[in-house]
Amino acid sequence: MKLTRLLSLLCTISAVFVFVSFLLPQAAHADFTDTFTAPDGTELHAYNPIYTYVSSNSTPIYIVNNALAPSSTLDTTVVINNNDFTDGCMSMDSDGNTNMTIRSSGLQEGETTPQGFYQFYQQNGVWRLSAFYNKNYITLSRGNSLSGTHNYKLCAIGSTISAYRDGTQLASATDTGITGSGYSTFGSSATLDNLAITSVNHAPVVGAVSLSPNPVQINTSITATTTFTDADTGDTHTATIDWGDLSGSHLCNVTETNGSGSVSCSLPSGYASANVYPVAITVSDGSASGTSPTTYASVYNPTQQGIFTAGQHYSSPAGAYPQNSSLTGTVQFGLSYKYQGTVPTSNREFTMNFKAANLLFNATTISSLVISNNFATLTGTGNINGGSHTYNFLVTGVDSADIRIQITDPANNNNVIYDTQPNAAVTATPTTSVTGNVIVHN
Repeated sequence: MKLTRLLSLLCTISAVFVFVSFLLPQAAHADFTDTFTAPDGTELHAYNPIYTYVSSNSTPIYIVNNALAPSSTLDTTVVINNNDFTDGCMSMDSDGNTNMTIRSSGLQEGETTPQGFYQFYQQNGVWRLSAFYNKNYITLSRGNSLSGTHNYKLCAIGSTISAYRDGTQLASATDTGITGSGYSTFGSSATLDNLAITSVNHAPVVGAVSLSPNPVQINTSITATTTFTDADTGDTHTATIDWGDLSGSHLCNVTETNGSGSVSCSLPSGYASANVYPVAITVSDGSASGTSPTTYASVYNPTQQGIFTAGQHYSSPAGAYPQNSSLTGTVQFGLSYKYQGTVPTSNREFTMNFKAANLLFNATTISSLVISNNFATLTGTGNINGGSHTYNFLVTGVDSADIRIQITDPANNNNVIYDTQPNAAVTATPTTSVTGNVIVHN
């Protein structure tokens, strides 16, 4: 059969089934793999209800020698339709003519049929990935077919349509309007086997972790909570937490509906020693998992001898001030905090002055002071140049060594205003040397 006749027939068949699938309620996406294990001679439409005929007058199609035998005319083309191929693939083994289709969204003006669809097919020694828009086919890519039986696959993952042969990508296209409804037609002179529709499993997306209380005193119960979502609404989930104390993963409680929900984790005995601990929660659907951003638990031991004092000046490294990453210069600073009861108090509030950037920061509140192994971590809030906007700050220091200062904006996605160690973790060892002193006593 000439290619022009095939294209005309494919267009007619495609329009009919795209129009039907557009008007009818779409079936839920269901993975299946059909390896034709039924006895030879079983009629296809009785073997699996997902298959339909092009017309009710079609010649019955049989499974012969454990595969779908070739038909004598295109009237006996079998169709897999009314399935959701969003973020999924359809595939088959074939030794002849094939045609797989995925629909994109939208309507032509004055029309009731979908605006376009994508077809991957081969005929007369040529394979093509084509788009159909405005009643015309556009060949996106083409190449020579191979003799013998091969596995062919068409996928719609996100906004990308891709065609494969034996696991090797032949062509791809991009369309942000993919709705996922699609079908396959198998023409004459093709023996088919191992038909499959498979979905791509989405990993859960896990939100930020909240800790309560935080900061927390040693040996005091602490709870971590978060929420998660999963595009696969039929999935069920488990969750674990890493408390950051080298004790491994611990199971959490999950509450969910339609694949999304909340997680609660508890550490009843609390942390045994003062430190800043990285905490993260992982949610799994059994096949894929997602992990929350790291949140830090500030665990303190309010000993009367604990003190963190530092001051004089240091040279601001390049990159510390994002508004002008090449800017350097002298930064004058000072702080002195200790515990009074369980509360950190100061006889010298934290202040820093980077004159080259016109950046004068003054602390107004203290959130936590953690002192452990001659390493101090101080967090709180303050203002810049006496303004009313509130910023977060972090200062870490090592006894008789270096310091780190970070200022972020909590009202703007915690964007960094200033950081002597950009992108470093809260627990990173300070690297900026000080002219003056850094004193940390446990």
